[in-house]
Amino acid sequence: MTRNQRSRSAKYEASTAAKGFFGLDMLGHIADGKSWQGRRTKALPVTIVNLEGAAGYPARLQARERIHGPIKGPLYVLNGAPFLLTDDAQIEALSASIRAKAAAGGIIFIDTMAQAGGGVDENSPEGMGAIVAGAMKLQQLDGGLVLLAHHIGKDASKGMRGHSSLFAALDVAIEISREGDLRSWRVAKSKDGEDGIGGQFRLEIVEVGIDEDGDPITSCVVQYVESAFDGVFAAKIPKGGNQRIVFDRLKQLLAESIELGRGGAAAAAPCIAIEAAIIACKDCLTTEPKRRTERVRTAITALVNARLFHLADGWLSQTQRRARP
Repeated sequence: MTRNQRSRSAKYEASTAAKGFFGLDMLGHIADGKSWQGRRTKALPVTIVNLEGAAGYPARLQARERIHGPIKGPLYVLNGAPFLLTDDAQIEALSASIRAKAAAGGIIFIDTMAQAGGGVDENSPEGMGAIVAGAMKLQQLDGGLVLLAHHIGKDASKGMRGHSSLFAALDVAIEISREGDLRSWRVAKSKDGEDGIGGQFRLEIVEVGIDEDGDPITSCVVQYVESAFDGVFAAKIPKGGNQRIVFDRLKQLLAESIELGRGGAAAAAPCIAIEAAIIACKDCLTTEPKRRTERVRTAITALVNARLFHLADGWLSQTQRRARP
């Protein structure tokens, strides 16, 4: 995974979807410059600001090391120390600490945004604005990427908890969801790259020691499900004709859509009603007017059959795609 690291991003999830384990696994690969989920990474220093579950974090690091070996790249963990994105002095102190470790220009993972928010009202534009402003200040001081761990709201179809200004301010958003013991991740927003890519994983319990009572000390590591992509069709994007014109127009419409999670799509996946899509695409074709509706319907049918788009209950969304490594 490579991109301009001067940006802001977030992972958001249901409260039991294992954002911290997922984040540690991904960031450990980035610190070492190792490929992650079949994607290249650029080696960068990583700082993890862990504000939840401080007592169990050492075991989490030990469990990952048992499975993957030690992280050799620059990865620093600030475990349990208070930190507020709404306090300029604390932001400046964190940035100074990162620079002292020669870790500036890398990734700062704050887990969680709620803990770093200092109790502000996330649902108000003022409260969320204060958090976003703090993340922007930290990013400007550090020169890297600020990654925020957050939660899905009570209505999962609306995506991240809190005011919508957060999602608008992000360059990248990764959604993590759970069904039983199977968890899924997907890029719900990518300002300068491809969205919709993702995968699935489970948590594997790892024993890391014995406590004073003789009971095992355990934690978890992420184990990706390789077969998760069996149903993901790396279809070829059409190169010309009506299909290419309609494909490009649908991508634009979905990028502008405020409808999310319709027709069985992921909670943060943009959607558009099929009839609205047909009407919007008609003017893009040069076919004689009376045949445009038919041509658009034919093109959309072909794109859905090629699994470039998903159609259900009258709603179109873009299909998660993954090219084979």
